[in-house]
Amino acid sequence: MSFSEVKDRSYQITNLTTLGSLVIGYFIRKRAGKYGPLYDIITPENVSLSLKGNTDLINKMDLVKPGCLVRVTLKEMKTTNAGNELKIFKVEYDQNDMFDLGKVKEITEDESVPF
Repeated sequence: MSFSEVKDRSYQITNLTTLGSLVIGYFIRKRAGKYGPLYDIITPENVSLSLKGNTDLINKMDLVKPGCLVRVTLKEMKTTNAGNELKIFKVEYDQNDMFDLGKVKEITEDESVPF
């Protein structure tokens, strides 16, 4: 007999910082982070990550159905008149390629990431 330990799925915070950098994976859910929403994604290689939402990403990801395959690309970076950095994303999705959300263990509020 051979036993394997079942481990909880944890999501690594990912921040796209280079123009053209991208993430491809299945959008699992939107959840609250300490400084704004986080978008949990599981890549085809079974890596779990969370994208930090900004205004542009929030507006686009809120239109994507959980379970869809998504490709999020950092398209443009601008500096506002106030000197703040603004990131513009290209968000693409494929509703024909869906992830079975029943396979994902829920993260409770106590397990949330402090971002």
